[in-house]
Amino acid sequence: MGNYWPSWRTIHYGYDIWVLRLADRKAQPFLRTPFNESVPRFFPDGHWLAYISNESGRYEVYVQPYPGPGGKWQISTEGGTEPAWNSNGQELFYRSGTG
Repeated sequence: MGNYWPSWRTIHYGYDIWVLRLADRKAQPFLRTPFNESVPRFFPDGHWLAYISNESGRYEVYVQPYPGPGGKWQISTEGGTEPAWNSNGQELFYRSGTG
């Protein structure tokens, strides 16, 4: 579904990633594309978001700054799912490949 940060929560809604601001309970889109983005995970400091997308034709892991501005970086190269940040913020783990 998503993960928490002290002032917001990510929400996977359909094929998009939304952010729910906890202060005013207002949801706003963060990623809206024709592709399926899901499994959003905030970096421990809350300024980066890892997620998966099938925009390349298969699921890969991407990272981009939150709330922006800035582009995204593709992290995985041969398929990737289930991104998870190390609690020290120095590493991003994910499941790679297709099996």
